[in-house]
Amino acid sequence: MDLNEQTATDEKGLYSISGLVTNCQYEVSVEYNLASIKTTPEIHRLTGTAADVTGIDFFAMPISNKLEISGFVSTDPSFISFLRVSLIEMGQTQSPLHSVTLDTAGFFYMPSITYKAKAKYLIQLETVLSHSQYHFNLSSEEFQGVRGTKHFNMEFHAEEVSLSRSTNRLLQFLSGGIIATLFLLLGLSKVFGIRMPDVQIIFNHLIGNNNSIKYKKH
Repeated sequence: MDLNEQTATDEKGLYSISGLVTNCQYEVSVEYNLASIKTTPEIHRLTGTAADVTGIDFFAMPISNKLEISGFVSTDPSFISFLRVSLIEMGQTQSPLHSVTLDTAGFFYMPSITYKAKAKYLIQLETVLSHSQYHFNLSSEEFQGVRGTKHFNMEFHAEEVSLSRSTNRLLQFLSGGIIATLFLLLGLSKVFGIRMPDVQIIFNHLIGNNNSIKYKKH
């Protein structure tokens, strides 16, 4: 047999329910018309007794319609000033909703955004460091919009590119330009009949061997 009793709280939030049947099992819950309110716990379960039952309390709390995003980036302190975190709503413009820097400890805090039930977001780490100087990967994460708060833990590690590798790339580029210039000069000398001085290009420092290329115009 279902027995239902209802009552309303007074201006102080107090309430009482009478007429409970001894040894009957009851569930006590709160009904409210505001979608922005929730109570905890959702249900109290009790057994009816001849004496008054007290201490069946509920806590009403507003439901935030905002999403608060924070996070922490684990990295070497020397990189903190070169990093920022951007938030993008997927399926919309690729321009970030927000883009923030890290504090001195590596934490970041996004401005609040309005909750959207089906919205999906991308949070991604960005840096002004160049791949020509450092080896690194940038972390990112997709997530569903929620009410309340969301915290992210991210990592950033960078390794400086060795000088020898950078130098080799530069020398390879320069050697290609010098060879192109040589052929251009030779072509011009033939077209205009210009007597060219001896042209000697030493490549041993550019391409890593001891051979030389010599050309003499007669």
